[in-house]
Amino acid sequence: MQYAVQQRADSTVNVKMGRTALGKAKSNNSGNFTVTMTKKQKAGKVLTVTSTDKAGNASSVKTVTVADKMAPSKPSVNTQTTKTTTVTGKEEANSTVYIKSSGKVIGSAKVTSKGTFFIKNLAKSRNKPIYLCQR
Repeated sequence: MQYAVQQRADSTVNVKMGRTALGKAKSNNSGNFTVTMTKKQKAGKVLTVTSTDKAGNASSVKTVTVADKMAPSKPSVNTQTTKTTTVTGKEEANSTVYIKSSGKVIGSAKVTSKGTFFIKNLAKSRNKPIYLCQR
């Protein structure tokens, strides 16, 4: 993961999460820098960025929240039969799953914080496939 922005020339830029240092870099003559961190950070985590110039003057703290830019994986759905009126399974926590048939949404549910979902009273069309998608 990289964090890039512009700063005063020849400053040292530090990126931390809490008290844990994640990376640091020196800005070039134009003030540009890129901090490469040792591992990717989870979406929603708050990072702090500071810089110190050659004279030892420290900047104020800039906070950056890690954005969720990664699409979730394909949902996992439990076994369905012709008599099934509910759909259950697993998906990315706190996302929303939708069931579609013939291009129309016929059911949806918010995924729990533990990654499970349950859609009840599903009105299936006979002999028509259903599709599960999420956002």
